[in-house]
Amino acid sequence: MLSKVWEKAGERLAGEAIARLLTPVAVFWFAGLAAWTWRESRERSGGLTRLGADFAKHPAVLQLTAVVVVALAVIVSALITQRLSVPLTRLLEGYWPRGRGDRLRRRLHRRRTRDQQRAGALEARRLSGGLSAREADELARLQVRLRNAPGTLEQTMPTRFGNLLRAAELRPGAKHGLDTVACWPHLWLLLDDRVRSEIARGRAELDMAAHTVWWSLAIVVWTPLAWWALPLGPLLAVAVYYGWLLGAAQTYGDLVEAAFDLFRPRLYQALRWPLPIGPEGERAQGEQVTRYVWQGLAPEHLVFETTVEGKGPGT
Repeated sequence: MLSKVWEKAGERLAGEAIARLLTPVAVFWFAGLAAWTWRESRERSGGLTRLGADFAKHPAVLQLTAVVVVALAVIVSALITQRLSVPLTRLLEGYWPRGRGDRLRRRLHRRRTRDQQRAGALEARRLSGGLSAREADELARLQVRLRNAPGTLEQTMPTRFGNLLRAAELRPGAKHGLDTVACWPHLWLLLDDRVRSEIARGRAELDMAAHTVWWSLAIVVWTPLAWWALPLGPLLAVAVYYGWLLGAAQTYGDLVEAAFDLFRPRLYQALRWPLPIGPEGERAQGEQVTRYVWQGLAPEHLVFETTVEGKGPGT
């Protein structure tokens, strides 16, 4: 899972964080209101017209009190969701008790192995004689799926959402030798405000989608009021998961990877660490930087770079 430091920093930068949290909660409470209204309209003659007339008979103070109570319920629910954001997201990623999800992990890894074999065969055909339009589209889809899935069974998560984030977490290490969890807090402080705002918005979108999944599932608690709440909750949660959450995770992961691709020289400069001379040795040097940041260990031969006069590190 991507470091908790990123999440908190992103929440602070996204001024609309609470407003974003209100939307998933509002889905739940609106469904509850609809279920209660549905039951009352069926049990009382006159339906919604009678229901509205009964509410209008109460004093204005009671009407205002009811509105305030509902608003407070939504706000308190949003605040509770914010406090539980990390564990709820981890559950969707697949961080479950030991042994749970092993079957799903093996299944997803077998699928990746099949995709890799098929992609290899199509790539060989492309190099030798070319592909049809249909085969070219298939190869493109397989390459996207392979990019968004960890390479080993040990790294594989039991959910697609978890694998999207895990793959994004692993790519900077595979390319540059920089461990995202260890190096991200340092790199984050060196990013421009515009870049941080983009990443913060991506994280806020991901959190909003994750919260909507959980609040959609919670709609089933209104089943005693309306039978349709039982199928509606799971169906809406599945729709949000595949139609929103996975796309938000893809965008967020791509933004984090791009930050490492474009701004990692600032990390080297701020640490007064020699920049890699070429791509051949960058991964090994990145692993040394990770070890230095994480454990404070540096090679014996290392000599810190001299800070350029008039410029601070990372500029």
